[in-house]
Amino acid sequence: MKTGILDTIRHSAVGGDMQHMLTYGIPEIGWNGDPWITLCWNKLESRWEIWSTRDEPYCVHRSRPIHEGELPNIFELCTHLRDHDLHKVKVEDVLNRVDKHNDKLIKEQQTKVKEAQIEALEKVYWHVAKEVGHHY
Repeated sequence: MKTGILDTIRHSAVGGDMQHMLTYGIPEIGWNGDPWITLCWNKLESRWEIWSTRDEPYCVHRSRPIHEGELPNIFELCTHLRDHDLHKVKVEDVLNRVDKHNDKLIKEQQTKVKEAQIEALEKVYWHVAKEVGHHY
């Protein structure tokens, strides 16, 4: 990719302080920066994306869909990049962290389902007790 095109992408995407933080880092949170990444707005999906321009360009991270004009939380993006930097963290560690997070979400969902089932049974028992009396 030509340098002029990269400069155009960087400055038209966001530029300024956020791009500076992505490129040069935020020492307070442990992000050292990466000169090969840039922040871009994906109009079709209404989300911010971080792209690496090393070798062939590819998307490194995507934000949740947001309203156009809403800026991303640069500290959250840099924290994500720091935590998933495969130069510093083993792939297995990242996968284990993702698995633990997914297991937590599954457990929370199962708990919600069980609570809903218990609530439904309590209602059934209440109606049965009301109709039949308390002499089951």
